[in-house]
Amino acid sequence: MTADIPLIFAALAAPFTGSFIATAVDRCLDGKDWIWSRSVCDSCARRLAAHELVPICSWLWLKGVCPSCTGPIAARYLIAELAALGVVLWAVAKVSPPFISAAILLGWLLLALSLFDLRAYILPNALTLTLFGFGATVRHLADPASLAEALASAAAGGAALLAFRSLYQWWRGRAGLGLGDVKLFAAAGVWTSWQGLAPMLLIACLSALIYGLILWRRRGGDLRAQKLPFGPFLCLGLWLTWLYNAPSV
Repeated sequence: MTADIPLIFAALAAPFTGSFIATAVDRCLDGKDWIWSRSVCDSCARRLAAHELVPICSWLWLKGVCPSCTGPIAARYLIAELAALGVVLWAVAKVSPPFISAAILLGWLLLALSLFDLRAYILPNALTLTLFGFGATVRHLADPASLAEALASAAAGGAALLAFRSLYQWWRGRAGLGLGDVKLFAAAGVWTSWQGLAPMLLIACLSALIYGLILWRRRGGDLRAQKLPFGPFLCLGLWLTWLYNAPSV
């Protein structure tokens, strides 16, 4: 029972973590202090009351609308809160106890990276480097002998995607991938090793294609001209690939 207490705490804290991640991303992109700034309505800048800051519940109770100005409350906050909770539940269901915490932190880190890319088409170096360092630490704790292979996989994966980016830019005259995607893919190699990079990339490409088709159906126009952030789909591929091959030591 005592081993379950931290997991229960993580599940209860997850929506608050998701809310914090979404808010921190917004504040960083707006050039604000991402820790101490008070939460305000995006439309009227009114300072939010405590009962308006309860994750999931407040958004549903207010029906996604500010009670003062009737401006919309962005659904990304609710989505981030639910996603952070989903990460905990999924990790508990699939990962053995020694690595559940690593899985949860990985999922929350990937959530932050995804939100940055969805909002501003950027993948901050600080988060990508954290992903790399965290992955190397987990790999060393799980199997120290495999760390060298994981680092080599990171280098090979990054080089391969960089080569593809350069080839595409030469062929099409524009970049099809950002350097942030290349760095993210390289960092993922530490987590998955070379065996997991191909499945991860396949998941990312298929999910990005589905998302692109949905946008095309809604917006119309040339499907090839649709601008898509690829980072969230790489994050999804990494999450699924590592989660279902997580160490069980």
